[in-house]
Amino acid sequence: MKRLLKHLLPLILIIGSAFGQLSGTGYNASRTFVTTSVAADTGISENSSIGWHQIGWTVTGSPASCTVKLQTSPDNTTWTDLITGTCTTNGQSAISAQTLAAYVRIDVTALSASSSVQVQYLGWAYNPNPGGGGSGTVTSITCGTGVTCSPTNITTTGIISASGGSSAFSSATVTVTSAQLKALNTTSVQLVAGVAGHYFSPIQATVEYVFGTTAYTIVGNPQLDIGIGASGAEYLLSYATFTGFVDQTSSQVVTIPVAAVGSVGQINAVTDVTGLGIYLETTGIGSLTLGDGTLKITVIYQNTTL
Repeated sequence: MKRLLKHLLPLILIIGSAFGQLSGTGYNASRTFVTTSVAADTGISENSSIGWHQIGWTVTGSPASCTVKLQTSPDNTTWTDLITGTCTTNGQSAISAQTLAAYVRIDVTALSASSSVQVQYLGWAYNPNPGGGGSGTVTSITCGTGVTCSPTNITTTGIISASGGSSAFSSATVTVTSAQLKALNTTSVQLVAGVAGHYFSPIQATVEYVFGTTAYTIVGNPQLDIGIGASGAEYLLSYATFTGFVDQTSSQVVTIPVAAVGSVGQINAVTDVTGLGIYLETTGIGSLTLGDGTLKITVIYQNTTL
């Protein structure tokens, strides 16, 4: 008996190690199949209630070839491969994408002589790994019924306009170039494109000055303003001065809340304020010269259908 345990213990440890790596817990279906030759296991009836599947395998010997499959069938007769694994060494598959089937089975389709393989199958009715993760770049947006989006590409310098619903909060991030800043006293910069029948109410803006190689020289006393309407007639946000901001030799940031200027608290005709975009421009006398930094502006606004 001691001699038998001596020989079995390493095998038990190997099997436990291999199958201990199978992902997830709380499985709803399981099956273990052991074979020393090419063979298919008996089909397992699942009544299309098990959606996620995984197999793991432990080999004995050193097979030159070993292939194991998990297959699905609608009738326990015609089989389709779902998972295929090379089992020349111990290993496991990834959890499959959701696949519902009436039957599943383990099928060892290749196995070298003088070898054996033990295959374990686990199945889950619910995704055992729903969280996921990863990173990437959003390159487009899809709008639902009654919602239009422009442009389709989303970048840090793009403008997003949305329509749909009676009222919603949105944001847009735009980078204002050095050339645009120097011309701001005569040419406003659009931050959000207007949408017919919609009233955009800026709530807050975060303005980041990204220093380049030369700080700006401020001529006169220009004032940075963010508001609706390219003409500057309907300001809702205001930053009093560029001084101490874009004339610095390091990057700066400021958050601009709603200020008591322009149309804040002012009654306006609906026709005067609907369809207007959100713009950046300057008021006061003066301009910026010499500098080469940029402004990165993120504006949060309420979008109301009138």
